[in-house]
Amino acid sequence: MKILTQSSIKTFTSCPRKYWYKFEQNLLPIEVEESDALQWGTALHRGLAAYYSANLSLDAAIEACKGCYKEEFVVAMLTGYDNRYREEDSSLKIVEVESKFSQTIRNLKRNKTHWVARGILDGLVELDGELYLLEHKTASDIDVAYIEKIWADFQTMFYATYYSQQIGRDIVGVLYNVIRKSQKRQGKNESFEQFKDRLVETYLTEGMYHRETVVFDPGLKQKCLDETAYYLSAIQHCRYYGNWYKNYGACSQYRTQCQYFKLCAAPDPTIIAGNYYKRVDNPHREMEEPDASSTAY
Repeated sequence: MKILTQSSIKTFTSCPRKYWYKFEQNLLPIEVEESDALQWGTALHRGLAAYYSANLSLDAAIEACKGCYKEEFVVAMLTGYDNRYREEDSSLKIVEVESKFSQTIRNLKRNKTHWVARGILDGLVELDGELYLLEHKTASDIDVAYIEKIWADFQTMFYATYYSQQIGRDIVGVLYNVIRKSQKRQGKNESFEQFKDRLVETYLTEGMYHRETVVFDPGLKQKCLDETAYYLSAIQHCRYYGNWYKNYGACSQYRTQCQYFKLCAAPDPTIIAGNYYKRVDNPHREMEEPDASSTAY
């Protein structure tokens, strides 16, 4: 059985060679410092999951984020979020929070591998009798280009298609919550408590949040199924011929070197692999249980 997630699809489309190292060879870098954006997003998701699980409880959200990365920023975000959306969200029925799905991908022509689509939803809500995904995003800026990109998000198409199969009900759209990351810093003569108060004031102003309701096109499911089959066909082609070609344009992006650049550039990758990488049971980290085991390469 092979697992397909939105993350693995994104990796393959970025660079098939990286996909091969990570999801075929199950290699992960031994020491990886999570990016600022990832740590910030993880902390905020934890708080919002607690918020909705506890029936819109700000106290529960703040408690869940104690000691988290950039706690003062996350608490301010949650405070502003509660102030902005509490009344609006009181009309929502919270169906699921942080729910996993696992569904067999069917009707794959000339593909004998058993593929399973998996993922984790931020949330599922019911509004006026219809189901919507709840999706939380953080962004450095919320502009027209960012909002337009939301309407072409394959991740939510993937989640809606396969989660609806799991529960036997249609998911008609997505409620996107985009939260802007403040770039404010503590002033030289400002106490930490004063700085925290200033952050909360920032997140109580306009422009720090945007909610977009996306209603899916009736042909969404078939489009997603077709695109998923296309990706799997391309992956299977690489597996059959043993040719996981490299996208040189992905070796360095946004001033950050690819985590697998050392392997790609090394004359003898086996030496590099033993020093810098480990082989794991499950390379799909977003689906991993806390006690998942791993072994050295």
